Amino acid sequence: MKDPVVKIVCLATLLVATCASAQQPYPSRLVRIISPQATGSTIDAILRAVGTAFSERTGQPVIVENRPGANGIIALEACGRATPDGHTLCNLTSSAYLNPFLQAKMPFDLQKDFVPVSNLIMVPEMISVPVSLPVNTWNELVAYSKANPGKLNYSGYGPGSTPEMVFEWLRKNAGLNLTQVPYKNVADGMRGFFTGETQVVLIGTSFLLPQLKAGKVKSLFIYADRRHPEAPAVPTYAEAGAPDWNYRTWFGIGAPAGTPRSVVDRVASEFAAIMAVPAFRERVQTLGFEPATSSPEEYGRLLAATLVNAAVLVKTSGAKID
Repeated sequence: MKDPVVKIVCLATLLVATCASAQQPYPSRLVRIISPQATGSTIDAILRAVGTAFSERTGQPVIVENRPGANGIIALEACGRATPDGHTLCNLTSSAYLNPFLQAKMPFDLQKDFVPVSNLIMVPEMISVPVSLPVNTWNELVAYSKANPGKLNYSGYGPGSTPEMVFEWLRKNAGLNLTQVPYKNVADGMRGFFTGETQVVLIGTSFLLPQLKAGKVKSLFIYADRRHPEAPAVPTYAEAGAPDWNYRTWFGIGAPAGTPRSVVDRVASEFAAIMAVPAFRERVQTLGFEPATSSPEEYGRLLAATLVNAAVLVKTSGAKID
């Protein structure tokens, strides 16, 4: 048996080290934001801008680590396994919350393995058509699709993609009759739309603002609760008389489960301060997004609602990924 004095000295040393660690200010070193976004995408650019501002405010470097693929599963799996001390954050996305209902097996539990920090942006989406299509409203599109079965195509991205599920939901609940043309990615889908392979798109406002302002497309409604300042002539879904499929697109920040609440609150407050800067908010809106920072509790409620609504959307559409 070791000398009791030695034991006491060792214990004292351990306690001093533990206290020093507990009192260490956050952040104390580089912060990673693990993201499923592709490098160079608009959302990636916003994350990097937020990271730069966070670094300037805290004095610690911030990097965005891109791990695209598998609808966010690759990035979230890596983030969920990180040390829960706030130096690794997760870019949570609404599309990732479809996965539990699309995948036969998940490598993590979205509710148990992550803690909500703050939402960042909402992504208003628009249903749009070419100017050549003889419809100008949502109701006219539904009527035209019924009168011309098999004539209208939409840009989709295969099984489990949001357009596939939404348009299937709209087929069953509003009678919209469209055929999917599956593309590998959004860029290809937009090319198909502008070359006439497809006649309808459901896409984030950011992708269509320049074309909309130039009069090259018609947006029948924006899926949001209020009109967007960059597209004030486009009615909301409610104003257009379109049904609500209860699935909103957003991008936010989470952290591995076990991250101290004090750290979570610090990160949330920093992001809120960053997004409150008028020039920053204006830039985000110019890109077609809505700044939407929140408290961890508010974000937690959004995550829970997204899971519930995602389950309904997937079930209604019948989508499944093998």
